[in-house]
Amino acid sequence: MSSWFATHHPIESDLDVLRDGVLDHGRALAAAGRARPLACFLREDADIAAGAAGRIEHGRLFISHVWVEAERRNRGLGAEALRRIEAEASSAGCRDALIETLDDRVAALYRRLGYSSVAVIPAYVGPFTRHVLVKSLGREGAASPSPTTAARVAPLGAGDVSRYRELMLHAYAAAPDAFTSTPEERAAEPESWWLRRIADPTSGSQAFGAFVGDELVGTVALEFQLKPKTRHKAHLIGMFVRDNRRGLGAGELLVHAALNAARARPGVRIVTLTVTEGNAPAIRLYERCGFQAFGVEPMAIATEDGFKAKVHMWMSIEPLCAAP
Repeated sequence: MSSWFATHHPIESDLDVLRDGVLDHGRALAAAGRARPLACFLREDADIAAGAAGRIEHGRLFISHVWVEAERRNRGLGAEALRRIEAEASSAGCRDALIETLDDRVAALYRRLGYSSVAVIPAYVGPFTRHVLVKSLGREGAASPSPTTAARVAPLGAGDVSRYRELMLHAYAAAPDAFTSTPEERAAEPESWWLRRIADPTSGSQAFGAFVGDELVGTVALEFQLKPKTRHKAHLIGMFVRDNRRGLGAGELLVHAALNAARARPGVRIVTLTVTEGNAPAIRLYERCGFQAFGVEPMAIATEDGFKAKVHMWMSIEPLCAAP
């Protein structure tokens, strides 16, 4: 006789039956799916001080754990553990490595070490975002990004006005269909306009920059609503990354920096944006970051190729900490 039952206190051996059954079934579907464990450790005397572990399967290294003893953190040991397990996996024939994290700062570290985001799930567990990242290990002719060319993101300030203006004027000319303003219109704006866009003293806007070394290669800005009835909304604008610096994860880093700034602002609950219809890479980026389309505005902008529509997107955000 069979019967269903639910429990909040399952027996570990029952859970093992489910886990093993799913894994066995999945691997039976793929003839080459036999997994092999792989790990590397830093041993100091009799103790493990740092290490990384995972498995090799189907020519990929799946990294499940990277750990450094608390007292030894901020010394590069985590990065060294990754480099060593990657090298071992590469010598075993792996073409790439996959790693996941719920920590935005750790995801940024992985990008600096050459990983690229392939999926981002906002609010995966409470306020935490799930990042899935992959790095080529040099097999099959693929080149891995160098940590020295990885992008970092920071808020822009008054000292960045000139290079922000230069980058945006280039953006208006290089991607005219992406913006509602022309290079000529923006070139006529005084420096004070650009300064307000970077960091409005009335707290109406904030811009962020993506840097490779000291070069400003990308940017995005947030406009906050100041009226009582609409101050729960922020609008993402002015998104651009230079063509020759794409593929470093700068766009995703910029969007997440803006979203974190929105979460940190009291009262903000949603972020909106518009993107020109047909700009598939941008739409995919925003969808990975959690945005959803809610409408299309026909004939939104006039371009050299005729009128084009704008896709309106939005996402709900959770504050970084609860209101008192």
